Amino acid sequence: MAQAFRFAMDRRMQNKGYTLVEMLVVLSILSMLTLLFAFSYRSLKENTTYWSQSIYERLLQAQTTAMTQKRRVFVDFQGNRMSIDGASLKLSTDCGYHQFHFNTFGNPSKALSITCAIGSEQRVIVVELGSGRLYVR
Repeated sequence: MAQAFRFAMDRRMQNKGYTLVEMLVVLSILSMLTLLFAFSYRSLKENTTYWSQSIYERLLQAQTTAMTQKRRVFVDFQGNRMSIDGASLKLSTDCGYHQFHFNTFGNPSKALSITCAIGSEQRVIVVELGSGRLYVR
């Protein structure tokens, strides 16, 4: 019995290479890791898009408030915190440090490019000076 086992092992060692089962196991592990990476990257991208869109909508709301209530609305970014007229919001993204206000016509006090980043993903929220137009790149 021991000799038969040894003979089978010796014969197997002479056939250097991988069996089909071993290759299928390795390929399935690699495909699972690839899918895991793809979904986590997509999730990061979606999260960045969500936060930049959320900030964009809040800026539009601040601009509309300034025009409808005929008053200045102050906007302040402090890293991962954004405040509009003192109402603070904690962000999951870092948008740097910016301060400006919308006047009674909805125009910003200065032109800005606000870069928001989560990990390696970035979105830029642009605030135009003359028209007061806002958009996300």
